[in-house]
Amino acid sequence: MLESGRINIIQFEYGGCNIDAGVLLKDIFTFFKSFDYAFYKIFPRGLRPVSKYDQRLENFQYQNWAIIKNGGSFKF
Repeated sequence: MLESGRINIIQFEYGGCNIDAGVLLKDIFTFFKSFDYAFYKIFPRGLRPVSKYDQRLENFQYQNWAIIKNGGSFKF
């Protein structure tokens, strides 16, 4: 479904449970590298684009993320 571009938005929560699951934010960025998606950190007043992975993002504090298909159509 990702390869065919049928999914426009993926929302996920990142935090301490990622330690238990053994899934780092880096792993998620790496997985989506081959697809045409952009990462956004979700804040109460909107989205902030994150153009590339940075080790400083790996803080395990609870936060919400959106992965949005480039050129996808959607409404908030």
